[in-house]
Amino acid sequence: MREFVEIPERAGVSVTMDVRYEVGSFRVDPVRRRLRNGDVPVALTPKVFELLLAFVEHPGALLSKDDLLQMLWPDTAVEENNLTHCIAKLRRALGDDIRERRFIVTVPGQGYRFVAEVRAISTADGAGRPERHEVAAPG
Repeated sequence: MREFVEIPERAGVSVTMDVRYEVGSFRVDPVRRRLRNGDVPVALTPKVFELLLAFVEHPGALLSKDDLLQMLWPDTAVEENNLTHCIAKLRRALGDDIRERRFIVTVPGQGYRFVAEVRAISTADGAGRPERHEVAAPG
């Protein structure tokens, strides 16, 4: 299997070549910066996509509001409502239900947790054969 290459240019969120993520029926492609629900493309703004990557790269982890603000806006002072707005857009794009959060859970006074199962899919030796690696199972 070939080595994975980290791309550091994105603010606070790493992108690993040849790795994609599956979250339920969704597929996240960090290199092409695309989200698909099955075969249907899902439009996301760049910041909302970066937020999604932060979550799928840290599944199950509690991410504080300060951590997320630093990941998304590392060199810019922004208000917390910018993050809240991005969270709402991402929840809408994923079809997260307010009565039953299947993807993003708010931990009052602490931050957010991505609770959906995330599977990392890598391509072995560039041959196009996917290898599935479970990243986290919500507990």
